[in-house]
Amino acid sequence: MSTKKYEISLNTTLQWEELIEEILNDLNIQNPYSYYPYKEDFVSVDRERYNLVINFQSHEKDKDISRLKKGLRNNIPEDSWDIEVKELKETDWQNEWKKFFSAFDIGKRLRIVPAWEEEVPSNRETIIVDPGMAFGTGGHATTFLCLEALEELIHAEENVLDFGAGSAILSVASIKLGAKRCDAVEIDPVAVGYAESNIVMNDCQGAISIICGDSSAIPNQEYEIVIANITIDIIMKEFNILWQLVKFEGFILLSGIISDRQDEMNNFLKKQGIKFDLKEKDGWCRYLIQKKDI
Repeated sequence: MSTKKYEISLNTTLQWEELIEEILNDLNIQNPYSYYPYKEDFVSVDRERYNLVINFQSHEKDKDISRLKKGLRNNIPEDSWDIEVKELKETDWQNEWKKFFSAFDIGKRLRIVPAWEEEVPSNRETIIVDPGMAFGTGGHATTFLCLEALEELIHAEENVLDFGAGSAILSVASIKLGAKRCDAVEIDPVAVGYAESNIVMNDCQGAISIICGDSSAIPNQEYEIVIANITIDIIMKEFNILWQLVKFEGFILLSGIISDRQDEMNNFLKKQGIKFDLKEKDGWCRYLIQKKDI
């Protein structure tokens, strides 16, 4: 008899997104996927709400639910979230989440296409992505803001560092837009597997080096562009290391910072005399900084 599979749906508001992801990391609960639910009209998307779904085997059911609820109660008011549990059919296990991800355009030059969709001829640079239920599709505001910025920053022959690469969508986009090379650094070995697959699907394996590790694994060289689309806490912790790797007059692109912590990030940079360009989308912030004489 095959093991049953279940799905936990966590329904909450956008303000708790970053904290919930930190709770999941602390609990070592892997492979969630998130999406914005539809409003009551079933046409427009409610970008103030945030749904996160976790798939798991039946033998983990009670343990995972108990651990998750405890982690949430210790950090978030109980009236701010609710959990639903349902059994999944075998066909749902691998494919249920895909209905939330379809092809879309970004900026003037890029188009993101899921690996399971037929590619439609386009004059845009196409990025084929299989996020593997866990890592960037490009649709989340943090990644979207980075892709828009890279479109303006990359002209030709830049060397790029993508720190916290996830599915490597930003690495692939950098090469498609004209960068010479990209080092994609990711600490999660599961994410590295999907990143490697996405790099091959986009014929970028000769231009992107995927590195599994933390900041100590970054090659000792300078880059015209450094990307860090991660959490504010990791950005602050690793900022000095990343800043040293940016060439003079090069750029560092910081994202993954929730708007509620914008003042904290602003003060962190201002204390170091660093000027920045700030852009917001759907409750998230992107910082673009050029390395110049302070």
